[in-house]
Amino acid sequence: MKSILTEQQTAFFTQNGYIEFELGLDSAPLFEGVRKALSERLGVGQEKMGRKTAIEIYAAGRDVWRTVPSLHMLLLRKLSPIAQTLSGKRSLRFGCDQWIPAGYPWEKAGPSKDLFSIQGLALGLLIGAPQSPPTYRSHLGLLPLPSKPGNILFFRPNLILDWPELASNPSSDLYLAAYALPNAVYVQNPKDPSTNALKQFGYGFGDLLRNEFHPLIPYNN
Repeated sequence: MKSILTEQQTAFFTQNGYIEFELGLDSAPLFEGVRKALSERLGVGQEKMGRKTAIEIYAAGRDVWRTVPSLHMLLLRKLSPIAQTLSGKRSLRFGCDQWIPAGYPWEKAGPSKDLFSIQGLALGLLIGAPQSPPTYRSHLGLLPLPSKPGNILFFRPNLILDWPELASNPSSDLYLAAYALPNAVYVQNPKDPSTNALKQFGYGFGDLLRNEFHPLIPYNN
């Protein structure tokens, strides 16, 4: 989905630091794919996922895009032109993602960049879980949730998010992803439960992200 944004859309993002798009995304199969990947990582059947705590699920929920093909296509192909336009960068790479289970015990508000062990994030996005009937409501605090299931909320990674409010408005799973600058760096972050996750790919703290594991997204004319 190659998209050219309107001047009004880019101006809104520039002024507010976030913008929501209604892209007709069916998030149900995406979320089902993530839950399947999580159950395999945790070594339990999907029907037994309820026995795992939100903290355990969050810890297993980093970089699920690597094992969910539909997410890979969405993030690296369909949404990348929007990400490039909003970030103002001709070239980006995919940085990371995080599954946020309902009930995760957030302590306080903060920017999404503080959740990850990557320095040089350029843009974040949130997708809400499909619900029937929808229970989303707009929150005029620090940042609203997507107003409808399947909508995508893009935001600057340094924008303060009220995580405790997001976690309860509504109480549902969320998918968070982030694009990074081409020269982004892997760093240690004690606040990140998955701060050592990239070491399995041969990374050390201070290393530049590599195309093999964090694909570079070419500029879309």
